[in-house]
Amino acid sequence: MNLQLYRLEEGYLVCPASGSVPASYASELRGRRPDMNFLSRDTVGRKFIEDHMKLNGFILMDEAVANIMLANYPAWVTRTF
Repeated sequence: MNLQLYRLEEGYLVCPASGSVPASYASELRGRRPDMNFLSRDTVGRKFIEDHMKLNGFILMDEAVANIMLANYPAWVTRTF
C-alpha cells in the first residue's frame, strides 16, 4: 500500500497516497506536500497500518507509536521533520 505521512501538532497522519486527505484535516493540510511517502510493506507495522487503513481510511499516530510502526524504515530513521 502506497502511503503518505504528514506531521501535525497532535502527531502523524498517515493516509493513502492515491486519495485525498481526510476531510477533517483538509484545511490544515491545504497546499502542503507529504513529509514522507512510503510503502506499508516495508514497515515493521505493516499489518497494523494496513488493517487501520482498510477500516478507517487513515491513521493518526503519536511519535511513540510511529517510532514502533516505522522502525528501521530508512526515510523515517533519517527524517529531518
